[in-house]
Amino acid sequence: MKIALVSYEFPPETADGGIATYMVEVVQMLQSRGHYVEVFAGSRSGDYDELSGSVKIFKRVSKDHWGFSAAIYPIFKERHSTIGFDVVEAPECMGDAIDIMNNIPDIPIVIKLHTSHSYVLYLEDRASIYHYYRFLKDRLYHKLKRRQAPANLFEQVEREYTQNGDEIVAISRSIGEIYTKRWKLDPSKICTIPNIYTPTKQLLDIPLKTSTNRITYIGRLEYRKGIYDLAKAIPIVLEKRPEAQFRLVGRDQPMGFSSQTFKQYIQQRAGTNADRIEFTGKVDLATIPTLLSETDICVFPSVWENFPYVCLEAMAAGRGVIGSRAGGMNDMLDEGRSGVVIPPKNPAETAAAIISLLDNPEKRIDLGNKARQRVLSEYNAMRIGEMHEASYQRAIERRKSSGPRTFKVSTM
Repeated sequence: MKIALVSYEFPPETADGGIATYMVEVVQMLQSRGHYVEVFAGSRSGDYDELSGSVKIFKRVSKDHWGFSAAIYPIFKERHSTIGFDVVEAPECMGDAIDIMNNIPDIPIVIKLHTSHSYVLYLEDRASIYHYYRFLKDRLYHKLKRRQAPANLFEQVEREYTQNGDEIVAISRSIGEIYTKRWKLDPSKICTIPNIYTPTKQLLDIPLKTSTNRITYIGRLEYRKGIYDLAKAIPIVLEKRPEAQFRLVGRDQPMGFSSQTFKQYIQQRAGTNADRIEFTGKVDLATIPTLLSETDICVFPSVWENFPYVCLEAMAAGRGVIGSRAGGMNDMLDEGRSGVVIPPKNPAETAAAIISLLDNPEKRIDLGNKARQRVLSEYNAMRIGEMHEASYQRAIERRKSSGPRTFKVSTM
C-alpha cells in the first residue's frame, strides 16, 4: 500500500506527547512490512523536507496546532497527485487532516483515537478549575473569543472530523467506548488496535527477582496522572510499612488552588516520613531502565490515560505494576491478570494494592513475569502490523462503496 501518515506531532520538534512516539514506531513497522510511507508533520523552525532512511518527511510550520491542517494540505495535495496514496492515517486530536478530508473527498481516511484536545480539556476541567482557567488565558482562547466561537467549538470540530473518517481506530477499548457514547460514533466503523511497543534489551534483561522495597511513580506530578490521590496513599503505606521507599520521577507542577507544588504537598502529608520519598524531577529517557531495575513496584493511579507507554515499560521490566482501571492500562494489564488494577481517585485501594505486593513478593514476581510476556505477545510489530493492514483495507473498501464525501467538516 501507499500510505500517508499525517500528524502535527513528530520528533524532534513537535514531540509533544505519545502521538510522536507512536508515529516513529508505526513508520518503521509499515516500512518493514513492505509498504510505501510518507509522513506529513508539523514544524516550529520553518518549512522543510527530509529523508529518514527511505521515508520522505514533509514538515510545515503553523502558528499553532489548529493551523497545521491548512498548512500541510498544499504539500500533501502535490504529493498525492504524484504518488496517489491508497489511504491516509491521522489522529483525531485537533483535526490534523481536516483540509485533506474536505478537499480530496475520495481518499480513504483512518482516524486514530489517541486523545482529543477537547477531551483533555474536559478531564483537566474536572480535575482542577485552575487548569481550565489557565487554558482560557492562552492565545487559542483569545483567538476563538475574537471570532465569537462557541465554547464547545474544539469538540465540535474534532467530533465531525472523526465521524467522517472511513475507519476509526481506538488504541484502547476505553477511548473507543468513551467516544462512541460522547460523539455518537458509528460502532461498525470502530475497531481497537493498540500501539506498537518494542521493549529494549535493557528492560528485558532486568531480573524479575528484585528486593528493594521501592515503589516508583513515573510521570508529571499533576492531577490527571493521579498524583493527588497517590499523595494521600503514601502516608498510609509508610505508616504500615516504614521500610518502604517511594521514588517519584517527573516534573513537579503547581497544585493551582494553593501556593504549593505537588512535591511540597506530598512532603507535608508524609510528615516525619518525608525522608522516605525521593523526588528526581524530570529525567532523561535513557535513565528509565536503570530506575526500573532499582524498584520492585510501579504505581500509575491515573484519573484517565489512553495509552501510557510508561506502563508498558514497567511491564517489560518485569515489575509488579499497579495501574488505574480508567483508560488503557486496564487493557495493558489484562484486566488484572498481568498486574493489579485499581479504581481511580481511591487512595485507600491504591495503598492496599501497594501493601499487598510488598507483603507478597512471590505474587509480585509472578505478575511481573506475566506482564513481560504480555508485552512481547500482544504489542509486537508483527501482530499490530497485520491489524493495521486489515484496518486500512476496510477504510479503502468503505470509501469505494460510499463514493466521494459530500459533507464538509467545520474548520477553525
